[in-house]
Amino acid sequence: MDHPDCLMTVGGLFTEWINSEDRLTKRPAPDLRSLVYYHGMRKFGSEKEWNVLWDMFVKEQDATEKIKLQSALAAVNEPWILRKLIDLAADDKYVRSQDYFSLMGAISGNRNGEGLVWDYVRENWQQIVNRFGLNERNLGRMIPSITSRFTTESKLNEMKIFFSDYPEAGAGANARIQAIETVENNINFLKNNQKAISDWLKVNNL
Repeated sequence: MDHPDCLMTVGGLFTEWINSEDRLTKRPAPDLRSLVYYHGMRKFGSEKEWNVLWDMFVKEQDATEKIKLQSALAAVNEPWILRKLIDLAADDKYVRSQDYFSLMGAISGNRNGEGLVWDYVRENWQQIVNRFGLNERNLGRMIPSITSRFTTESKLNEMKIFFSDYPEAGAGANARIQAIETVENNINFLKNNQKAISDWLKVNNL
């Protein structure tokens, strides 16, 4: 919830840890590690910290720890770093094929990465299909995942054009229908409720 005191605590833990010479052996406590990695990078991380985490991610052998580091890498705010991460994800020398879709989902979950992932997927769809195949269920699920927060007619039209340009959906046929329905519902919700919510926020000084 971005509580200031909590963020300052996490930020202190993150900064102290990532600047430590023994950060590989003395990591944050297991029950706080995901929070420290993710929110530390999101609120206090820059290119320097991101590069440290990337190096750790590439070398990490433990699958659970790798997922935590992956989530943190996708939390950085700089769009150019997120675009770099998208490009790196396409190389299985760095990102295993089984981690590709979860990483792309994590990047699209970042407000600064949402549009980047959508544009990348549209521009490189055929390469992604060639790599994974249309019957890869995670490929089918990717579209609803990265478009679930779209709220405009322009984004909805982009989706429809994309589906028209690439009609073969394989295992993702139903997912495409779901994606369209979700965005249409988002648009209708805003049309019906945006003014009331905006007025309430103003009245309550929020």
